[in-house]
Amino acid sequence: MSLLALKKFSNRVDMKKFVKKLMEEKTIALWGLGYLGYTTLLMLQSRGFKVKLFDYTEERPNMLLKGKYPGPLQLQNWSTAKARLQVNL
Repeated sequence: MSLLALKKFSNRVDMKKFVKKLMEEKTIALWGLGYLGYTTLLMLQSRGFKVKLFDYTEERPNMLLKGKYPGPLQLQNWSTAKARLQVNL
């Protein structure tokens, strides 16, 4: 077996181990709590993942824990953006 073939095999084995461990522990880290981060957080939690959340401010995660994030303005802006995206497709 060539060195390149061995390296490719090794990478596949490591990825399989990674995926197996990820699915066993169901814990993942997420950076950023904007529109993409928030929707990804909801999707991961709906599938049983524990999410370790990081954001460049302490305000957003704290507001999320208090049930005050996203606020009405974010929800309105995100809904409008989604509507524009659907129209432009």
